[in-house]
Amino acid sequence: MKTKKMLVASLLFFSGILFSQTEFKKEWETKVDVENKWNSCNADLSMIIIGDLKAFSMVDGTNGKTLWTFNAKERLGIKSVEDWTFLWAKEGDPVEVVYNKPKEDTKTTIYLDSKTGQINSSVTESTLKDKSNKVKKTKVKQTFATYTVDEATNTFVELYFKDKFLKNSSAGNTFDVTVKASGGNTWSTAIKARAVTHINRLLLSSDDPDIMMNVMVKNGKVFVIYEGITVLDLKNGSVLWTTTFDMVDAGMTSQEIGKSPLPTVDKDAVYLCDLSKGEKAIKKLDINTGALLWKSEKLDNNDVVSELLVSDNVLIAKFGGYIRKAKSVYNANNGATTNIAKNVYEGKSDIRAFDAASGKQLWTAETVFTEDKFSKSECTILMDGNTLVACSPKFVYYLEPSSGKIKSKVELGKEIGKPKYIFEYDKNYIIKGEEGIASYSPAGVKNYATSTNKVLFTEFKGDAYIVWTGKDEDDQNEFVRFDLASGKILGKLKGCYAPRFDQTGNYFIRFNEQTITKHKTL
Repeated sequence: MKTKKMLVASLLFFSGILFSQTEFKKEWETKVDVENKWNSCNADLSMIIIGDLKAFSMVDGTNGKTLWTFNAKERLGIKSVEDWTFLWAKEGDPVEVVYNKPKEDTKTTIYLDSKTGQINSSVTESTLKDKSNKVKKTKVKQTFATYTVDEATNTFVELYFKDKFLKNSSAGNTFDVTVKASGGNTWSTAIKARAVTHINRLLLSSDDPDIMMNVMVKNGKVFVIYEGITVLDLKNGSVLWTTTFDMVDAGMTSQEIGKSPLPTVDKDAVYLCDLSKGEKAIKKLDINTGALLWKSEKLDNNDVVSELLVSDNVLIAKFGGYIRKAKSVYNANNGATTNIAKNVYEGKSDIRAFDAASGKQLWTAETVFTEDKFSKSECTILMDGNTLVACSPKFVYYLEPSSGKIKSKVELGKEIGKPKYIFEYDKNYIIKGEEGIASYSPAGVKNYATSTNKVLFTEFKGDAYIVWTGKDEDDQNEFVRFDLASGKILGKLKGCYAPRFDQTGNYFIRFNEQTITKHKTL
């Protein structure tokens, strides 16, 4: 009885930590006179545009005052425009307006000055220029990205492709991609790549691109990853080799992402999991030529390989992982489309270590975790130098990659629930659980374990770590800002759908019908 009372008291205490936090401070709040059909903000939230095709307004993001309103009937003598877009990523931040002139079928495009709302005749489609890229290094590794920075040579590498190809590509499409390098090395190379676009953006960070492609630089080479891989020379952009492999299971109305990880690279080779028909194996390819050096035994049809990590001539494969299952369901009766996304754990949890030189299997989790059932773990793994960090439902383990020998272990506790994901932050290991966040030092010391209630999704917004809480992944409307250094919850807000954060994460805009509110998260 005493144990039960202590458990209840503990749960109430950690629940109270979250709900005792105050809501984020309001900077200002205003109500606009236009309908909130669409809205957009620039990167620093200094300009906010909102409205429908009949009328739209620009709001000053620093004080909430309306700068101007564009009424289609008053300005153009038409009922509504075809489209408007705030081009805040272009020089001059113009607003593009597309409309049909009365009694004419041809479309006309004009550009408005974002500060005054007046037509700026000096701006045309041909004069539009992208703002210079100032890329801030992300806090954690992204699954997909269309640009990267090589700090060793101060080279910025970006992928360019025409937006029109993104449409109707949820089952895969062949894209004409231009790989551009600037800074330390300058060149441009055209390639072809078959890739898949997300069918919807539920459970995706705002930093994730619509297309499932990735680019990285290592050992003087650029690796462009899609449903295959193209390797280029970092100095001059020449294509060294290319190969295909299957990474995403995708169709026109459904997608399953995560059964195979992004390839990993060491000084000599590229390691990938090829799920192509007839292959279904882990492969090692020569980094200079793409030649096959070895491949594993054929994987089972239900195997999921969620991570590939390499260190000190040891390749670690994490079996079992969370699959993002996304659907787009069309209702023929009313013409509406319902978007659905869930993260579902699939496959048997295991860790398999291979000799990177020969492909020989060295050890598995089953042979290491003799006193703890790792098969029940649903957590990712982390490689930090010569230490492999892994979680069972009960412990955090620090392992030797080559042998699987347990260097040390520390108890997880009950505060964060079942562990799901590990990442490194400020020289500590952060573990995201079903119900909270915990931090551990490389020496095996627990720094904190904080309950946040249910954790639906987490993401970085600039320097801010956002934890989406609530009841259901399909209804994300409440979140907290979590301080990863201290384990403290800095504030919270409920009933907030699709907030727009600035680049620092310290401020966000909330839209609630025709009411706009600017909040501060610190």
